[in-house]
Amino acid sequence: LTPVIPTPTIPPSIVLTKYLENVHIVKVDPFDDPSGWNASNEISNGVLQLRGEGGDIWYGLSRNALFREGDGVVINFKFTRGEVFEMYFEHGAWNTSPYKRFGIYVNEGHSSANLFTGEEGRGSGPIPGNLYLNPDTWYSLAMAAGKDGDFLALIWDPSNPDKSLRYREVIKNWEEINWTFRIQVNKGTIIFDDFEE
Repeated sequence: LTPVIPTPTIPPSIVLTKYLENVHIVKVDPFDDPSGWNASNEISNGVLQLRGEGGDIWYGLSRNALFREGDGVVINFKFTRGEVFEMYFEHGAWNTSPYKRFGIYVNEGHSSANLFTGEEGRGSGPIPGNLYLNPDTWYSLAMAAGKDGDFLALIWDPSNPDKSLRYREVIKNWEEINWTFRIQVNKGTIIFDDFEE
């Protein structure tokens, strides 16, 4: 007999089904084991905690997995006042011409697109929506690499899902690329919980 490996049966959030088709959770990481990430001492007591001191130094880690077209992630987070951090999909080596990045950047309650092609940043102004990010409050982030270069970044308040920020863009020639999910912090303390793929 071959043992059957159980798969998570957690239903996707109703919020995700408003923007994505055929959503299902295939893996859940409650941050009780650091093996899924490229760092270990930041994961303890069921959370991932990152702290930044400001200046020119960014500190972060990546998920030990590759994400492809049709894949996405969901993660919960909260932060201290004065925060500067980012969460994104990336491909290639930073500061080289093949580099690509799609995600969000949060700076003291304001969020914006975090988009790079090669060495050129193409981030936009504030992400549209009706949510203002406050410290010491839990939020959820979903990011998806959709078909034909259709990317989505969505932040919402789990206690009031009608409050959200949404950035979506179709990016030509970004189809069929393998992505790494990365989190970086420059300033403040950010706590992450309940990562889902």
